[in-house]
Amino acid sequence: MIPAVYVEHIIRVVVTFVLFVVLKWPTNPYALVLAIMLLDGIGSLYALFGKDGGWENKERVTKTEAYQQTDKISDALTYLMLFSLFPNDPVLHFFVVYRAIGVFLYAWTKKRWPVIVFFDFVKEYILYKQLFSHSEHANAIFGVSIVLKILFEIYFHTIHNKHEGLTDDAPP
Repeated sequence: MIPAVYVEHIIRVVVTFVLFVVLKWPTNPYALVLAIMLLDGIGSLYALFGKDGGWENKERVTKTEAYQQTDKISDALTYLMLFSLFPNDPVLHFFVVYRAIGVFLYAWTKKRWPVIVFFDFVKEYILYKQLFSHSEHANAIFGVSIVLKILFEIYFHTIHNKHEGLTDDAPP
């Protein structure tokens, strides 16, 4: 039997595959970012409804090593499926592969620094491209967005998720 912590991530990857690869939906960038966020929310089902679930235990469950690794792997698989929707966007492909490298290193080393250094900028890039890429300040907005995202990743993976086993290591 598959452990409950993995079931919702399997559902998430299967639903994502059907939507992104089979149906090639959504093509609207705003709907795509919303779909990615909603699909990511599937990963919280175990935290809420699993045998140790409920709102009072959500924080404890989502901060386990098993949950964090599975969630990051589900993210990477979801992002890799974006290649089918955007086959000609090398910048998006870069951010997807960049994050996938970080997820691989995190799963391999069990250290948090790879998910900080190889930050997740996929959703942000899709929104940036749609909203700001034609602005006269596009480069500045892009740079500031990356800095803010890195600061968020540092906060999220060192302060927010602070507990034994996940944040004891610092970036190299």
